[in-house]
Amino acid sequence: MKVRLIAYRKATDSATVDSTFELDLKGNANVPLNFRFSDIKNPESRKASYSQTFKLPFTPANNDFFQTWFEVNMETLVFSASQKFDATLMVGSVPQFEGYIQLKSIYKKAEVYEVVLMSNTATLFNVLGEQKLQDIFLESDGSYSRDLNHKFLTNIIDSWNGSSNDFENVLSQSLRDTDANVQKVMYALQVTVPNFYFNASSNEYLAMSDTSVDDAWEKKVPITQLRPSIQIKYLLKRLIAKAGFSYTSNFIDGTGDYASEKYFSKLYMTTGNTLEAPELPSSNTGVSAPAGTIQAYTTITYGGNFINPSQGANCVSFGKTTFQAGLELSDPQSAWNSAQHYFTKVSTTMESVRIYFRANRRNLANCNHGTSAESRNIIIYISVIRVNPTTGAEIGEYIPKRFC
Repeated sequence: MKVRLIAYRKATDSATVDSTFELDLKGNANVPLNFRFSDIKNPESRKASYSQTFKLPFTPANNDFFQTWFEVNMETLVFSASQKFDATLMVGSVPQFEGYIQLKSIYKKAEVYEVVLMSNTATLFNVLGEQKLQDIFLESDGSYSRDLNHKFLTNIIDSWNGSSNDFENVLSQSLRDTDANVQKVMYALQVTVPNFYFNASSNEYLAMSDTSVDDAWEKKVPITQLRPSIQIKYLLKRLIAKAGFSYTSNFIDGTGDYASEKYFSKLYMTTGNTLEAPELPSSNTGVSAPAGTIQAYTTITYGGNFINPSQGANCVSFGKTTFQAGLELSDPQSAWNSAQHYFTKVSTTMESVRIYFRANRRNLANCNHGTSAESRNIIIYISVIRVNPTTGAEIGEYIPKRFC
């Protein structure tokens, strides 16, 4: 007798009832079934029956049900690989297995859909199997979701303010959980490198208040060591939806008896807390170029001269000096050319360059540069110059010079 596989789903988004689709099996169909029964010693446990994975060919009938899922340019789809659709396996007209069908993968070259049948008593754990947490962010086209991607430095403080909508992802969508007034991502004060906090009286690192301390440059705190923490409620809801399930829980949603506390919404999963590095590795999933940070620095002293200590002496110009950092680098994306000393923007997420320097002055008297108090300042000009990446030759001023 003929083995038949019948699946059901709505034909359109606006449909109110399911339509019937008879799917084409491959050749002499062989669909191994595993029937499981509840453990009478543990009545609270439920074991789901299921089939082994099997393949369905690219045929008009199958493409109609799966809506040619491998065509990523389709605009309107009812079928989704993350949802469950009722299905019945029959021999002739006799049902042998009733449950739902789930698409596991697509092999375009072989032109087959790989599917599995699960009974209606399937649990969340059956569906998830050996998947990892990162898989809940995997999109149908093989890319990863950008829902939590965000700019780092501009959002650290915003992540602490649950009443603000300013913390946005790269898609300009707010990351605020409006039900609990917390952010879905928060930068907790957990650190991985030394010198983050000292006693209030130490005048060191974050406790530093005296701006004239001579070694302040060496006592700066790398704020990029902070790691993002992700709201567990957000992860759990995404995991459940990805598996094709729904849930009802006052505890998770912070309703009913938990409406005043909303305790579960305030639990977070930390990330990257075992990586002892000044910044967290990252990747830009929107484009092929990587994202991240770069630090090019040097301890070389640039410029140095003596001027006549008398008040009437003319000012001395030290001339232009090119910043050089050949060895002192933290540059995982190779954005800094250490031979010719220039920076190249390698990612769309690199949106700013910060330049720090320390003016080291000793035994200086004011030189003759005017009569006003402002004119007696020592002026340092900084220019960022566009250069030829092959020769290193300057080809024009890219950012107007500034002074301090």
